[in-house]
Amino acid sequence: GLKGKKVCEIGCSYGNFLFRLKELGSGVSAVELDTEAVNFLKKEDIPVYDRIPISPKFDAICAFNLLEHLADPADLIKEAAGSLGHGGRLLLSLPNSGEIEKVGPWWVGFRVDLEHLNYFSVKSLGSLLIQYGFYIEHYYEYNQPSIFLNKGYSLFEKINRIRKRILLKMFSAPFYEEGTFELTVLARKY
Repeated sequence: GLKGKKVCEIGCSYGNFLFRLKELGSGVSAVELDTEAVNFLKKEDIPVYDRIPISPKFDAICAFNLLEHLADPADLIKEAAGSLGHGGRLLLSLPNSGEIEKVGPWWVGFRVDLEHLNYFSVKSLGSLLIQYGFYIEHYYEYNQPSIFLNKGYSLFEKINRIRKRILLKMFSAPFYEEGTFELTVLARKY
């Protein structure tokens, strides 16, 4: 269902996702600030902007692992709402901080990327989206980084694994292998 749809990706870097969309027949645009990536995309005839354009209206806007880095994520959601037509979709992917309620301050998301300014659960992201005329159509929670694997260890890995378990016990920090780290939300503009 992507053929003929106008899709914009925010923070697309060198456009891997956009090239796949083009293969499927979508009209693609990009919002990117990195000069090398911008020059590359222009050479590939992909329209590139430094902000989400208001015109043309897009059928879908995507942002992957971006929202959590912004000082004002509401500003991006507001701009996206202004650039989508009625029924347009916003696809976001970000760390699933809904796990904080289950895990507490030991949640792996606090240790993976130290440059995150915001943390969203489905509920908190839904509250932000509804303010700008979106409702969540679908959401997906998946992937949990696994530090300890259960098979295929070399001798070095076995020793390192034992060392890590001892350290975790000493500092009484629990380790969670279950749960979800990634959150992907598909929202529709009403």
